[in-house]
Amino acid sequence: MELTSLALRTNLLFHRFDGRVLDRGHYLVVHSPRNPGYYYGNLLVMADPPRPGDAASWCELFAREVGEPLGVDHVTLAWDGDDAGHTDELVTAGFELEANVTLACSEGQAARAVPGLTMRPLAGDADWELASRLNAAVDPLRGSSEAYERFRARSRERTRGMTEAGLGHQMGGFVDGQLVCQMGIFSDGELARFRNVETHPEFRRRGICGSLVVECTRIALTELGARTAVIVAEPQSQAERVYRAAGFSDAGRELSALRPPRSG
Repeated sequence: MELTSLALRTNLLFHRFDGRVLDRGHYLVVHSPRNPGYYYGNLLVMADPPRPGDAASWCELFAREVGEPLGVDHVTLAWDGDDAGHTDELVTAGFELEANVTLACSEGQAARAVPGLTMRPLAGDADWELASRLNAAVDPLRGSSEAYERFRARSRERTRGMTEAGLGHQMGGFVDGQLVCQMGIFSDGELARFRNVETHPEFRRRGICGSLVVECTRIALTELGARTAVIVAEPQSQAERVYRAAGFSDAGRELSALRPPRSG
């Protein structure tokens, strides 16, 4: 199945690293066996938007292709293109809808100087421990459950594994030796994707994140050989404004629907 969505196409870079992507012709099956609690890593990606009557059949398909093989109780559905389709039945069935903004950039900007900020890739146990601490400082769900903590730990393991496999970098922004901002940039040689963009609450609105986005874009388009860098954000968020200021512009939407586990 050929995808038009830049968000979905770049998602596959991560899914394929430590999971499985099965092409069924009119839909993709995505499995992350090492991280079953990863809702958006165990899903179906449909070729077309939902139509009347699809909600029930898509749920049955998810159960057969993802839920039963992996023993998961959530249901995550995504679909290609910018058309939201007919989502009333999904909402009635308990799904939460998401429509994120996809932004892209194919030309880097000049580096932005932020006093006291140094930027470099994370490397070694000490750096990854700093990354874990920064994640804990910005994650509102930290400590909410053992399952969630396992999901976060396995996500960090995958990010480190991808950097060590040469697929990209987890870039850090440091002030006085403290990791205050981090983001991943990974490439398949054509498209590069930003992931896990985090800024410590005490260091926001100082231009740090924007400066790191510009540097990561430069790395994506030069060192990683990508033609286009892609990033996804919540619409009308501060993050979206930062990315647009760094030279990113509209490249579609990322559409999906999630029904969390019924047990909560």
